[in-house]
Amino acid sequence: MHLAKLALGLCLGFCVSAVGQNAGISGHSRTDLDRDGVDDAVEQSLLDRFLPHFIVSTGDCDAAPALFLQGALDPVALQQDGTIYGQAFAKSASVVGQKGALVELHFYHLWQHDCGKTTHSLDVEHVSALVTANSMTAPAADWVALYWYASARQGTTCDKSHAAGAGLVQAIDRGPAVTISAGKHSSYLDSTLCQQGCGSDRCEGLQPLPVPRVVNLGEPNAPMNGSDWTASPLWVLRDQMDSDFPEVVLAELQVNGNDQVLPIRPATPGVQLGAGATANALATAGESTGRALDSAERHTSDALDTSARSVGTALRKAASSTGKFLGSDK
Repeated sequence: MHLAKLALGLCLGFCVSAVGQNAGISGHSRTDLDRDGVDDAVEQSLLDRFLPHFIVSTGDCDAAPALFLQGALDPVALQQDGTIYGQAFAKSASVVGQKGALVELHFYHLWQHDCGKTTHSLDVEHVSALVTANSMTAPAADWVALYWYASARQGTTCDKSHAAGAGLVQAIDRGPAVTISAGKHSSYLDSTLCQQGCGSDRCEGLQPLPVPRVVNLGEPNAPMNGSDWTASPLWVLRDQMDSDFPEVVLAELQVNGNDQVLPIRPATPGVQLGAGATANALATAGESTGRALDSAERHTSDALDTSARSVGTALRKAASSTGKFLGSDK
């Protein structure tokens, strides 16, 4: 029964992906199953065109991103074959000062296990882009990317997520090279960033990740291709399906994004992200806090070990003295 379910899931994954890709190439499809205002064929063609070139560490404990069972309410990994899941939704072109069409693309690499210092099941990381063309019906070859974003421990104390102009990462008409750290699976537009921050990421023995398919997830309230598991409370995927390019981030990218890779951390309510110095300060503060927490944890652990040893020694001495006293009383 299990083998039959596995075979069915694999077949559905291959078949749905093939249908989506063929529709995007032929342009015959005129459907919008996820009800986001963008034709499904346009979405698939853009996901195919701008698919990043993922580079992974050899010897990763989880091997590769996984293909998940269609129709399940909670994520069930079928096999670790390098499947990438995508999302595409329209944005107002006015936010970047342009006319025409603007679409935000997300590329999710979903893992069965996080194998960092604190291990857990199900790991979600992603890369996203803003792409534009004269109209929403323009052929895929006419679309160009403006900005790219990479999540790295998004939403944690050690958040090292970052963004850059498409030209800076050589990804205007294609996807960028994205390095994925071993175990934690953080995404990096620049592999030299891997050792920064809390310092526990490793990007070693790198090799390209073969990607057999890009499966469109649809939208949170209208999943496609059997991706009902996007809303599962077992992971944070739903939280990462919102836009990575709010106005404050776009303002920063428009000023400095073509000159440097910018750290992007979730804004604190009521606090604006301002200039690059503010972003760097926030990132540095987060890194310092992470190191301080690690150090505090080590010192606390050492103190507890020392205390336990001292108590144990005292108890042994007390027991020995008691025994001698009782023996002398006979």
